[in-house]
Amino acid sequence: MDDRRDFLKMGLVAMGMAGLPLAASAETGAKVPLTNPKKVTVIDNQENQDGDRTETRTKVEVTGGNGAVHRFETYHLRIEREDSYDVTTVMRVDKYASALDKSPADSELRITIIQGDKGEIEGDYRNDEVKVTVFGPEGMQRMPLQNLKKPLVEPYAGLSLQDKAQAIFDDQQRRRNPAS
Repeated sequence: MDDRRDFLKMGLVAMGMAGLPLAASAETGAKVPLTNPKKVTVIDNQENQDGDRTETRTKVEVTGGNGAVHRFETYHLRIEREDSYDVTTVMRVDKYASALDKSPADSELRITIIQGDKGEIEGDYRNDEVKVTVFGPEGMQRMPLQNLKKPLVEPYAGLSLQDKAQAIFDDQQRRRNPAS
């Protein structure tokens, strides 16, 4: 597997994990927060590439210091073109109060659609313009056109898939919560 594709794929998965708002189930009203430290475990990762189309299925488990567990199942489809790309991610999150629980206290489904136009390359980055649409518990959210400075060099080179997942998740957590 290409390190760059692996980095981009795991980056999107980790961003989704780190950025998911704590949502209460309409049925149970349960909230299952993860406290620090958080440990990420890659359970399964499969990729299929056919020409300009890459499909990835990933299962990841994040365990908080409080014993709560969030299990993420992600389907990721990326279609690459010469000057643009489309990325669709479907993520289901099951939230358990403890690893011993047989059924989740809360579940959430989130679909993210990214339409990107590739921009100019400056050094080790490419400046893309992206449109993002998210369907989740809060309803549909359309983000305004955003500029994305995308790294072309894989910053986690040499790490195993498991270590990359943990490092990307930790980096995203630090970006979202600089004080913690």
